[in-house]
Amino acid sequence: TREEADTFPRRNYVYGFLTYNANKKKVRWVNDTAATFRGTSLNAMLLKGPDNLVPLQQSICAIREGKVAFQMDVKSMFNQMLLRHEDQFSQLCLWRDCEAGQAPRIYRQSRVIFGPTCSPSIANTIRIKHAKMCALDFPEACDVALNQMYVDDVADSRDSLEEAVKAANDLMKMFDMISWPLVEVYSNSSEFLKAVPHERLGKKMKEVGDDGEQFVTKVLGLFWKPTSDTYVFRLNDDTLLRKCLDDNYVATKREMLGLVMRISDPIGPTLPYRIRGLIIMQRVWKTGTDWKKKPPTEVADEFRRWLSEMEVLTRLELMSIFL
Repeated sequence: TREEADTFPRRNYVYGFLTYNANKKKVRWVNDTAATFRGTSLNAMLLKGPDNLVPLQQSICAIREGKVAFQMDVKSMFNQMLLRHEDQFSQLCLWRDCEAGQAPRIYRQSRVIFGPTCSPSIANTIRIKHAKMCALDFPEACDVALNQMYVDDVADSRDSLEEAVKAANDLMKMFDMISWPLVEVYSNSSEFLKAVPHERLGKKMKEVGDDGEQFVTKVLGLFWKPTSDTYVFRLNDDTLLRKCLDDNYVATKREMLGLVMRISDPIGPTLPYRIRGLIIMQRVWKTGTDWKKKPPTEVADEFRRWLSEMEVLTRLELMSIFL
């Protein structure tokens, strides 16, 4: 209630909005903790915490070292962590169920949310502490959690099926102890998937190509085809790409930068192509074009030519053994 909220001097209302994930086909609530009010924001008042994140390249290498590779992630990691009662009033939100004439209700978000600058550090601190507590019972799972787990993504590979199954089961048991269920399991081994509880398996994303039907999933920022154990390159959402490739449409500066920054490639094969896109953005910036305006024709045509080459990029497929 408003009366309850007013009794806490350290209270804050978080601005939020809804967004639609085209890949997962669902709507989710986003907390904008960087939004300012009276010159400050929630993030400005928080400490980031220690940098205890496992390097991304270290996690990527882990899934490519052994013959049997697997990937899984923690289901709703942040929402499994309960905040202290007094801290919950720092992330209040208002909602009136889309009824303009209705007085908004106050909601107190009792769990750690995605957005605050300290949330990743809190999650990683729990990961490290729990793994060390379980070191005697699950030594191999502890090593994976400490040295290979990137935020909520677990990536590992072993030389034999038996070793991989044991490692996966130990990881599941270890994190089940703190209600961090490991789900969305993918692997390049069909035998491994048969040995994993069916309810833990991921919902596969289907992609139809010249070689027939393939499954594509995202692991550590990469698009992975587990059945062929190859990596491909895609945009998270190609709606804007199709729009900007229309001959009758000229992209704005904001849209151009959005497409360049959507190329996710933490291992580097497509870096030369991405650098060309960044160079074009430098030229756009020098023209002084506003974010919502269209750049001069010469630069816009150069960007369109660069964008048309992305179709070739999406046909690139690399075997994991060569990465």
